[in-house]
Amino acid sequence: MANNQLCKLCGLLTPVTNNGVCESCTEEYAIIYNFIKNKPTATILEISTATKISLKKIN
Repeated sequence: MANNQLCKLCGLLTPVTNNGVCESCTEEYAIIYNFIKNKPTATILEISTATKISLKKIN
């Protein structure tokens, strides 16, 4: 039986990871990180609009 945990960010049941975050949230984090790296003065709204990631997840 596989060990599962709730993702710290989205709350979905996911296989256990070292950081406690599911694969989907890890990918979204990378997208946000790269966007901010290229545009460090972006607002949360600009990030959300450009990346199509919800404000709730970014905030």
